[in-house]
Amino acid sequence: MDISESQQMYLKTIYLLSQTKGSVRHIDVANELNFSKPSVTIGLKKLVASGDIQIDDDNIIKLTKSGRSRARKICMRYDTFMDLFSLMGIPRDQAHETACKVEHDINDDVFEKMKEWVETHNK
Repeated sequence: MDISESQQMYLKTIYLLSQTKGSVRHIDVANELNFSKPSVTIGLKKLVASGDIQIDDDNIIKLTKSGRSRARKICMRYDTFMDLFSLMGIPRDQAHETACKVEHDINDDVFEKMKEWVETHNK
């Protein structure tokens, strides 16, 4: 992925919050990530500049088509890692911690091969 790990975390958080809350504001992201509001403002400005989110006049954060696509991809990676680690018998807390780290750094081709393997063995 061609955006930073931090930007990926913001996208994933916005996506998941929008699934549960509907509308998402700066404070929701700050609370979810346990970041300060000024830090979140800086992070969100980068996502606006990259075209991944829009912030309307009511300060509601909305994912653009490209932002939603990126966020779904990040979530799919996390889910695939969780499935893999479950198949391996790794405890859920350790699996979660590790999945959160590696979902951002894995090569796309390697991930696709791993995803195929998990799908085959998870039936």
